[in-house]
Amino acid sequence: MQLTLKGIQKKQDWNAANIALPSYSIEEIRKKTREKPVWVHFGAGNIGRGFIGETLAANGFGIDFVDVNDTIISALNQRGEYDIELAAPGQKKIHVENVDGINNGEHPEKVVEAIKTTDLVTTAIGPKILKFIAPLIADGIKARKDADNKQTLDVIACENRLVVRNILKKKFTAT
Repeated sequence: MQLTLKGIQKKQDWNAANIALPSYSIEEIRKKTREKPVWVHFGAGNIGRGFIGETLAANGFGIDFVDVNDTIISALNQRGEYDIELAAPGQKKIHVENVDGINNGEHPEKVVEAIKTTDLVTTAIGPKILKFIAPLIADGIKARKDADNKQTLDVIACENRLVVRNILKKKFTAT
């Protein structure tokens, strides 16, 4: 089994391994993403901005960063861009643009609104903080349902812990 576009076509292999694959249309996601390519990311720290944000931006996506650090969120909103300097020989600089910030401590309703219309939510906040943002993501999912948004929402937790899926699932079903 390979986690590639071609590999996921072999559904019988995934089913035999008891792994459920998403059931959305990849072509529909691509089309919608080209129309409104802004994704929501929880965590505007070094990993969020330096890796996840840079990766999304390099592929043409805008990012709504969600964090409680008002200094960073204010700077993102004021500038709409930032630079990364790689900690490697030559210290290459990478420019990231088309970014916004939402302070989830001050404006949780704006986070819910952003989740209501996006197709992807990512996190890089640390596994211990997930339990605090999971209800906010669940509220965004409820808002999507209320708005009759039937598009699949992917939530990718970019955390250093194997059971992160279980943490989020438990919190989503509890809300």
